Amino acid sequence: MQEFKAQVDEAFNKVTEDSKTKSSQTSVVETEVKSLVDTEIDKSLGKQLGCRAIQIEQLQQTLTKTKASFEEEQDKEHRRNIFILYRCQKVLLRRSLVWLQSTKDVANCC
Repeated sequence: MQEFKAQVDEAFNKVTEDSKTKSSQTSVVETEVKSLVDTEIDKSLGKQLGCRAIQIEQLQQTLTKTKASFEEEQDKEHRRNIFILYRCQKVLLRRSLVWLQSTKDVANCC
């Protein structure tokens, strides 16, 4: 009976040691897997951030071009308006002169 008990104790100890070994191996594997997953996530995020940075840069360039184009159009419109005002003043001045001349002619006739 003693011998059987010794065999059972020995088997139990062996199973306990195997369990501890496998548990430590499992924690090592878990650590490695977590590390690999973190690395892959970092790579993926890095790529995504890189793509987003490129998109933001392109959007900024487009915005700058749009602003420049808008300002150029505003400047053209401003110059057109100044030209129109100048022409209107010129026409009004001519009409005023013609009117003044006609009133002088009418005054001289009478």
